[in-house]
Amino acid sequence: MAGLNAEHINPFLIAATKILKDMCFVDVKIGKPYVKDTDFTEDTLVIMIGITGEIRGQAMIAFPNMVACDIASKMIMMPITQLDELSTSAVC
Repeated sequence: MAGLNAEHINPFLIAATKILKDMCFVDVKIGKPYVKDTDFTEDTLVIMIGITGEIRGQAMIAFPNMVACDIASKMIMMPITQLDELSTSAVC
């Protein structure tokens, strides 16, 4: 990961973990971060976060649609089987 270190990545991982625990009641474990090609399959929800300031760029968090539906179901407190505008907004 050229030019990146834990100081840059950890705040995203910690925030995502906290949000999933507090809002969705899901305990997650942080794995080893890695750089991934931007070739996502059509059954993937990708959240792009723009970064400006001392560091500029984009961070992406990707979930298979099935995982995104599960997260949205817990946030909206009703079953979600397909992503729509409401469920996508909840996950993002």
